[in-house]
Formats: sequence, C-alpha cells, structure tokens
Amino acid sequence: MKKNIAKKLIIIIATVFLPIYLFIVADWICTAIQEYKINELCIPIDTGRTNFKLPYKESLKPIITDGCSFTFGEGIKTEETLGYKLQKFTKRKVYNYGRTGHSIQHVLYRVQNTELTRDDNEPEYLIYTYINDHLRRLLCDYNGLLYSEKRNLFKVRGNHIVPNTANITFLDYLKRTALWQSQSYGIFTKMTYDQKFDIFELYVKELQNSLHKKYPHTKLVIIVYYPTVDSHGVIAKTDRWSELEKEGIIVIRFDTPEYKFLETQEYLSAFDNIHPNGKAWDKLVPIIIKKLNL
Repeated sequence: MKKNIAKKLIIIIATVFLPIYLFIVADWICTAIQEYKINELCIPIDTGRTNFKLPYKESLKPIITDGCSFTFGEGIKTEETLGYKLQKFTKRKVYNYGRTGHSIQHVLYRVQNTELTRDDNEPEYLIYTYINDHLRRLLCDYNGLLYSEKRNLFKVRGNHIVPNTANITFLDYLKRTALWQSQSYGIFTKMTYDQKFDIFELYVKELQNSLHKKYPHTKLVIIVYYPTVDSHGVIAKTDRWSELEKEGIIVIRFDTPEYKFLETQEYLSAFDNIHPNGKAWDKLVPIIIKKLNL
C-alpha cells in the first residue's frame, strides 16, 4: 500500500515538475544558441546614445561615461541620462558607452581595443558607474561573449588581468549559460565580500593602467550607485573603496545612507523600478560636477 502511494507520488511529481525542468533547460539552450549566433558578429560600440545632439565647447576636454544600463539609461529618455546631463551642464563633449548588462570587464575591453574619442582631445575623465550587481556579472562573465572573438574577455593570472585568447566551443557556451542561470543559487554567494572585491580591484587597476597607456592624463572616476537591486542577496558591502583612492582613482559614493532616497519610487524608472530616472540624475549630476571641478 505504502509502495503504491509512493509510486503514485513519484509519478505525479515527475508529471508536474519534469516538463517544467525540461522547459527551463530548453529555454537556456535556445537562448544560448541565439546569443552564440549573434555573438559571431562584432556588435557596434555606438548604441545610439553615444553622441548627444547638444552644443559643446571644443576647447574643453571631453568626458567618457561607461558601465551598464544605469549609464546607458534603460527605460528613460536620452535627455534624462547621466551623459546627456553632464554634457548639457558642463558644455563638454560626452561619449556614452554604457551598455545593458555590462560590467567592468567590458569597460576594460573597450579601453584596450577601441578608439573612445573621435578627435585629438584627450578625455578629462572616464566615469564608470558601478552597481552592486557588477561583481556577480564579472565573476560569471555575464554577457562576456558580446564580441566577435567568441571567448571570455579576460582571466586572472596571478595578480594581473590578462586577455583570454582561447576560443570556446558551443558546448563551453552552454556550460557558461548554465553557470549564469545557477550561480545566484549558491556558487557566487559562497565567496566573501573581500574575495569578490579582490578580483574587482585587479580589474580596476588594470583599467587604470590601460587607460593611462592610451590617454596618460585621463583620470578614472568610479561612481558607486546606491544598491536599488539586491542581486539575489549578494550586495557588495565593503568599505574598501579607499584602497582604490590611494591608487589615484576618484571614487564618488552614492551608496551611503544619505542617498537612500534613490531607492524610492520617485527616483526610479517606471521601466522596472530599479534603474534611476532623470530626477535621480538631476540630484546627482551637480554633485559629480562639483567634485570633479567641471
């Protein structure tokens, strides 16, 4: 009797949950196939928000903004974005290279492999907006195949970040897709905040070194945005930003208690209640301009 009940329960569970599991796996594979085909093409850097149709003074050094969808301006109008407002109020040319889903490895790739300005004027600043989800994206190499090389962009070798020249197979890509889907449930969370920051710090230092090789006088700025998303409980809580400041990197912190208002509805995009809206940048841009003497 008990065996029959147990058998029926197994059949019921298998009938209900197995199709769901198979559907999820199939979705991962279909997504990976689609992305793998797309990534065979070199996606242009110009996102349509790279150049703003605003007047600027050619005598002033330009500014580069880079990062993820917070920098790009997901869910808001172009004139509400960080880059647009910086150009409007400083009269400096701003090149906005923020891309949805990106992290610091993509910023590093662009600095090393692309021309960031379209004139001979060396940028005054490269402003990278960091959000708490970037560490997760970095360690899981989220969107890491957004270039024609079809490979992980970089790897850690000792205390250095080096380009990863090994091409990957489609099977490798599937494995990485599965890693991205599963890492939020334990893989990433096993690391301590210090372990995560150690790797992030290596990338920041490599970014600064690469930036100075191309533009010797350009200063690297990191905007630390208030955590409006908890990244599955993986918030990069740390007071180690001062270590980067000692390396000459300018850190502007908007993740402290006085900026808690940034997580309220008034300052969030209606797109998903996570991304900053124009009102948030209206509050922050004047602070950025003042700190950087723009």
